[in-house]
Amino acid sequence: MAVSLGLAAPAGAAEEGAPGDPSALPDKGGNCVALVDKALAYLKANGREKALAAFNSPGGEFVKDGLYVFAYDFYGVNKALATNPALVGTNLIDAKDAEGREFIKDMIGLVRKGGGWYDYIWEGHEKTSYVVKADDNLWIGCGEYKNEAVTLVEKALAYIKAVGKEKALAEFNKPTGAFVDRGLYIFAYDYNGVNKSLATHHELVGKELLDMKDPDGKPFIREMIATVSKGGGWVDYKWDGYEKSSYVVRVDDDLWIGCGEFRHSAAKMYGLFGLAIIPIVWLMISLGVLKMPAHVATLLSLGITVALALAAFHMPLLWALTATLEGAALGVWPIVLVIVAAIFTYNMALHTKSMDTIKTMLANITTDRRIQVLILAWGFGGFLEAVAGYGTAVAIPASILAALGCDPLFAALICLTANTVPTAFGAIGIPVLTLAQLTNLDVNILSYQIALQLTLFIVIIPMLLVVLTTRSLKGLKGVVGISLASGAAFAIPEMLAARFLGAELPALAGSVCSMAVTIFIAKKFYKQEGAEAQAGPSITLKQGILAWLPYILVLAFIVGSSPVVEPVYKALAAVKTSVTIYQGKGAAPFVFKWIATPGTLIIIATVIAGLIQGARIAEIVSVFFMTVKKLSKSAFTVLCIVSMSKVMAYSGMISAIAVVLVKVTGQFFPIISPMIGALGTFVTGSDTSANVLFGKLQVEVASKTGVDPYWLAAANTAGATGGKMISPQSIAVATAATGLVGSEGKILNQTLKYCIVYVAFLGVFVYLGSLFLKG
Repeated sequence: MAVSLGLAAPAGAAEEGAPGDPSALPDKGGNCVALVDKALAYLKANGREKALAAFNSPGGEFVKDGLYVFAYDFYGVNKALATNPALVGTNLIDAKDAEGREFIKDMIGLVRKGGGWYDYIWEGHEKTSYVVKADDNLWIGCGEYKNEAVTLVEKALAYIKAVGKEKALAEFNKPTGAFVDRGLYIFAYDYNGVNKSLATHHELVGKELLDMKDPDGKPFIREMIATVSKGGGWVDYKWDGYEKSSYVVRVDDDLWIGCGEFRHSAAKMYGLFGLAIIPIVWLMISLGVLKMPAHVATLLSLGITVALALAAFHMPLLWALTATLEGAALGVWPIVLVIVAAIFTYNMALHTKSMDTIKTMLANITTDRRIQVLILAWGFGGFLEAVAGYGTAVAIPASILAALGCDPLFAALICLTANTVPTAFGAIGIPVLTLAQLTNLDVNILSYQIALQLTLFIVIIPMLLVVLTTRSLKGLKGVVGISLASGAAFAIPEMLAARFLGAELPALAGSVCSMAVTIFIAKKFYKQEGAEAQAGPSITLKQGILAWLPYILVLAFIVGSSPVVEPVYKALAAVKTSVTIYQGKGAAPFVFKWIATPGTLIIIATVIAGLIQGARIAEIVSVFFMTVKKLSKSAFTVLCIVSMSKVMAYSGMISAIAVVLVKVTGQFFPIISPMIGALGTFVTGSDTSANVLFGKLQVEVASKTGVDPYWLAAANTAGATGGKMISPQSIAVATAATGLVGSEGKILNQTLKYCIVYVAFLGVFVYLGSLFLKG
């Protein structure tokens, strides 16, 4: 007898979860094994007849929290199935799923080999079952769904047991609580159909909904109660105009809970994916092919995003407008604020001539070109990226190296290569701070994982710079030690600062320590080169301190107001305003921290340093407004791209992209995760913008693949650092600084090779890490 149950085997099932492969087992698989072991013991103690009766009882001890024991003989005749008693006694040996897979035969074959795990889809959802031999005539098993909705229900059941029903229901009803995760949420009812929790529709809580029907007339609450009484399972219906499937289970005699997910056909899934990537594709074409100004391209991209959100993703107009407004708010405070503050500090250094003093101090240390590259391109370039970013880290070191006699083409290439890893924490950490805010991740944990991914590259890149300088591996002779020291002196402080201080100071601490160590070693062990250096103007200690004062104060203010100095941090953090801007589902108050934000602290530090350096108030104000005016188009670009990201996230566009990426790449997505970040920087020219574009996507994919979201979010930032060296904007800055306008193609051909190797190695490292770091 051939029976088709309308089941579908998961794509790639043979690779993902071959029978007996424990790697395919979800973390919670122990519950299934324990229930099967309990069933075997019950069989042995009470006999087959009594055991099968117990297995077939929907309210019995072998049907619990959505798990149940099923039993078959070796001819494929079902002997126990509490959730579907109509199939008990039916021979299902030839039962096939929608793709023709004979799952009962496969399970019997697995049992004969000793038992194990088997992946398939039951009732339209991915499931993995643990099956074993009971005796010569009977085998039993227990399965659990591999599904986000099921995972959230299991989390809710554990929470109820831990804190009690009253506290749990209060948590379930919080729109931004632990049990509302993107489009998933826990609902709860009693057996009379009275709603006890529904975070997305508070107006229905406490109401009796037993006879509520969906648009097709289905009394889905009654069906859910009937399903729960049989041991739990899935119920299909329509909700908010869309097809939905909810997983429901019993809590106790008074309460049952569930969680649902919207269902899309494959055609619709790929169709939504195609629509969702239109804004990103447009950005690539408009910036990379049409060479459109960034502020124009991003404004049009924002308009396209809002239009798609309204028309294709059914986002209410108010939600779309307030999502855009929330994005603009985030763009202004703190992102644009930090950009303005960082460039204001740099412009003040130019105005007071302190930058000339800094350049002279660094250029007069040695004549060994290799060491000059380590000090200027690597150390000083990293410092400029840390405190300013936005092209300064390429333009200034490249121009100094060219002035010192370095081949302009190679000066540009070297500075572009050096300006990779420092960009992760550039502009006082704004890329990471922005990513943490957009994804609701802890900034300290995120910073640490980014530092972990970049550490090896930080140590190696100084040696690569030396090789590029001499165009030969032989160029490393005599400077391997100082190159390694320069890299290690950057990597270790960055790692420690990221681990204990957060995102603002890792690149600053690393670059300053790297410069200090490199200069010390150069003066101590490379005296001949230092002696032969053509002396520039003599710089006194006082002049040196005054020149570096703005950055000394920035360092002091940020450390002094960080959680390291808790009383100050708490006092400053209390000066804030909370406003709920977005008016749709999943809304949370947006917090403006007026003082405890890097931008404010940098501006204060710069004003104080400027006054000490002799600048008048009028001059400082003039430089500030000049900075704002020059950055107006860049600021507008940031506002558009952050607003676009918010609309994409709230409307479900990011989720639509993530679903297909997971479907296509599965557990191998981490390999391409850094490449996505690199693509973002290539298109936008900014690590921050790459994080805004794809950070939420990386976290969404992480949640669907079981990878630690911090790890994939970090991979986006790490990958974005590689994309920096091939970004047309970065290359344009380098050619302008070295007088090579028109040579962009030559430089791109060189940097592209290094970028591909960089991102490929990073992808392998991220993938290996993902095997151990699970969400």
